[in-house]
Amino acid sequence: MLRSKKPLPKLWLAIRFPLFPLNALGFTGSEIEPLAVVEKNIVSCVSDEAYVQGARVGMDITTARLMSGCETKTRDLVQEQELLNDLSAQMYEFTSYIETVVPKFVAQAGLLLEVASSLRLFKGLESLVNSIEQQLEQMQFPFEFGIAHTAKGAWLLTHHEHLVLSIDAVEEFIEQLKTLPIQLLYEFPKDVEALEKTGFVTLGDIARQIHAQSISGIKKRFGADFTDEISNIFGIEHEFHQPTLFEKPASVYQPEEHFSDVFELEYPTNNAAFLRWPVEVLLKKLADYLCKRQLECQRIEWILSDIHRNKESLRVYCDIAQSHWELFFKLTMIQIDARELPFEVDTLMLSCPHTLRLQRKNQTLVFDDNHLGRFNQADLTITLAKLAALLGETSISKLSYRDSLLPEECNTEISVNQLANQNIPATYRAMKKPFWLLNEPETVETRTNGLFWQGLITLKTSPRRVRSRWRDHPVSRDYYIARHQNNSHLLVFRDNQTKQWFVHGVFVAS
Repeated sequence: MLRSKKPLPKLWLAIRFPLFPLNALGFTGSEIEPLAVVEKNIVSCVSDEAYVQGARVGMDITTARLMSGCETKTRDLVQEQELLNDLSAQMYEFTSYIETVVPKFVAQAGLLLEVASSLRLFKGLESLVNSIEQQLEQMQFPFEFGIAHTAKGAWLLTHHEHLVLSIDAVEEFIEQLKTLPIQLLYEFPKDVEALEKTGFVTLGDIARQIHAQSISGIKKRFGADFTDEISNIFGIEHEFHQPTLFEKPASVYQPEEHFSDVFELEYPTNNAAFLRWPVEVLLKKLADYLCKRQLECQRIEWILSDIHRNKESLRVYCDIAQSHWELFFKLTMIQIDARELPFEVDTLMLSCPHTLRLQRKNQTLVFDDNHLGRFNQADLTITLAKLAALLGETSISKLSYRDSLLPEECNTEISVNQLANQNIPATYRAMKKPFWLLNEPETVETRTNGLFWQGLITLKTSPRRVRSRWRDHPVSRDYYIARHQNNSHLLVFRDNQTKQWFVHGVFVAS
């Protein structure tokens, strides 16, 4: 039989939000009009009414509209993360051990709370769950609870109808887990498919297999990662004869820190020059606050007000997170100097709503003046701010990376004041990047003497396959680096569906 780990050291409460993409966009999911959230033209979440009308997760956007007449919204991962942060901050009053859950293969999200240490404070588990439920109901989002002796188990039990409100019901938790379908192991789609073909239906079938042959049989057939998942769900040992010596500690939630301070001027002024010193004073206080807490930030907000309570806000953005005041001072004054103050400013307030943990940064030691002319990120940021002030924010834009399997979709144009994603997508990072990526791949002719594109092309590397499995436009390409007859190098690929060759990019001439 399945043996649990040592007496219950932890108790996990999972909170799952089944319509999280809709919730992040400001909808509850119970709206009268049918709504669907789409990502890359595939439906990832549907409202109750859209589901009744026939829309389903996984449909392409055209089919969903035809089936239900639903209105579609684009999924916003940034807003989802912000909502998850807000929910974590709300749960901080119940426990300091909070973890977020964002599954890769389903568009849901939630929280894991380790509550064993909070039971005495809230006078028992039932009272604690009721308090959390009352807090969440104010947001009007649908949610599901799950409780278990393991974090993974609690998350899966959010799909179980019966909630066990007991702190020492390990065997009951395990029995509930056994009734769940194996399809809930959605992080392991290939393993689930193999289990279905073998006749497995529930997690209980896996448990019986472990009882009959030990967990080593599961590990031999499905690998270490899947075995770890099963072990973490049930809270069982990999080797029954060897007890676990260590247990992963619960993550301690760090609430987001905010900064806000006010400077009251001795005399109201509509002269921007008289605001330079108050701006500097407040930014130095912010810098001191950030340095003492080992934080940095990318966005600050100014609020200018007068004695009649008129207010005007001013937001300042920076792509590179800062912990010093100088760059924010220059960016702030560029915006203030570029506009006419709408009233006589009496009070200046600075707030920093979002902070980041200070990251380790490698810097090159400079011992001579030859390096001083090199590219400076701060100079670029200042130049962009000046252009935006002179031409208007809508007149200029910049590029940002985005996660995509296809090189031509790995970047997107964003507003100059949006924070750019600087993390190169894994597929593009692994590929040798050309100096110039064509806007659209150009067709290569296949001739008797070889490939031809403005001259003969010779392949020089083995293929690197790129696949995108979206239902509406599945893509399969083999990428190569090729030498052109003029000695330049090209990035070329073969479309495995059409068997056609294309040029996608050009490297510098060798």
